[in-house]
Amino acid sequence: MVNFITNMLVVLPAIRVSISDFTDFPNFILELSLNIIFGAISILIGLYLWGCLITFVGQKIGGKGIYKDVAAVVVWSIVPLLFLELFHIMAMIVIRTIPGIVNKGSILVYRSITGLMILWSLVIGVNGLSEVHKIPLGKSFWCLLISFLIAVAFLFSLGYMIGLIRF
Repeated sequence: MVNFITNMLVVLPAIRVSISDFTDFPNFILELSLNIIFGAISILIGLYLWGCLITFVGQKIGGKGIYKDVAAVVVWSIVPLLFLELFHIMAMIVIRTIPGIVNKGSILVYRSITGLMILWSLVIGVNGLSEVHKIPLGKSFWCLLISFLIAVAFLFSLGYMIGLIRF
């Protein structure tokens, strides 16, 4: 099941991005293929590194989890985000087929569903890490937050070093 989830994590965003840039069918197929290939590479590297980071931080704050179990928690916490990708794809199709359907109410519903899915993913991740690392929920939340801040600092530093971010 975990392999199915990781495959969907590659395919659904690739479909969403390809639909959002749709101009004609041959370009759509080419773009979808490229998005799936590069998406698979980046998702697999990202999941591996994120799992390693959460395992490391969790062990530093007293957790006892191993990488294999933490990686499974990371993948399972992504399930709500897959539903979010499906929701985005359906919304794009509806917006493209029925122009003018977007109003303030539909934007509020769209953002509310997005927020709930992200919150659901966070709850699954915090609870799963608490079980895997055998730590309280508060420490589990701190484990995720510290890991997130380390990843942001690393990406910010990398972006600055290669010139994508300037002051």
